[in-house]
Amino acid sequence: NRLQVYEARTLRLLQTFVCADRVERLEWSPDSEFLLTEVARLGIVQVWNLRNAEWTCQIDEGSAGVARARWGPSSKYVYVVVD
Repeated sequence: NRLQVYEARTLRLLQTFVCADRVERLEWSPDSEFLLTEVARLGIVQVWNLRNAEWTCQIDEGSAGVARARWGPSSKYVYVVVD
């Protein structure tokens, strides 16, 4: 349940993030500063900051769970669909 980010040219490991469970889908933010991960089994979304590994965010919609999440075009918003 780890998300690892490597530099493309050198394959140097840049960041490792520990996810709550198996990641079903991930998406870069349009500004390339964040990664959004959907953890379907738990019905949550985790957001990771590539510049600051200490900063994280978890979106949890309770028993309904998160069905899908997407970045807004400016990277300021995350759109969430709840079942």
